[in-house]
Amino acid sequence: MIDDESITKVVIQISTISAFNMNEIINISRQATGQLCKSAENSDHSQEGGVLSGRNALDSDLSRFLVQATIIIVLSRFLHIFLRKLRQPRVIAEMLGGILLGPSALGSIPGFTNLLFPKSSLRTLNLVANIGLVFYLFLVGLELEPQAFFNNIKRSLAISLAGIVLPFTVGVACSYGLYVYLLVPNEHNVPFTSFLLFTGCAISITAFPVLARILTEKKLLHTPVGLMAISAAALNDATAW
Repeated sequence: MIDDESITKVVIQISTISAFNMNEIINISRQATGQLCKSAENSDHSQEGGVLSGRNALDSDLSRFLVQATIIIVLSRFLHIFLRKLRQPRVIAEMLGGILLGPSALGSIPGFTNLLFPKSSLRTLNLVANIGLVFYLFLVGLELEPQAFFNNIKRSLAISLAGIVLPFTVGVACSYGLYVYLLVPNEHNVPFTSFLLFTGCAISITAFPVLARILTEKKLLHTPVGLMAISAAALNDATAW
């Protein structure tokens, strides 16, 4: 960036050009151009470099995202090494990794969240995660046969309704106690009706992407049980939302 001192010198010199002849004007122009180019060159050099030049690598949005993605992938793969021995799918390790990186574990360390996962960077992280989720579900949909889905539509609909009504009823029944003893209505301006509906829907909705990951990894997606489960989960999500 060109500093104010160089610009001031140029302005002063240009304002006095009427007192000189043409040769002097040319010399002043050359000197002013040289000063501006030198100032811009020094400014560019001061902004070059990364960690070796003393700059913080997390100041850049791209570098911060790469660090976040690396931490998430490495941690989830590391947890999967142990959970694989218990025959748990990889998505369970990813869920545990999210809990560990959240405020319940590592996020409780002072400065950890603000350094690696500040609020300003969560929008980019969520955007990339949603794009990946859309592409994954698209690939899952390509592997499913619509005819198999429609052949089991009646059974899937019955399972879906049962999977919504019973959990929703339990969630509504428990919502009053949760609202009174946990939410503290005097401190949170949340209407009881909204909390009741939220609790019922949160318990009754099936995590469709998680179910798809489990069925795909266990190679159950094309089995009768897998088709029934994925169809019921799709109807469950569509009905609940």
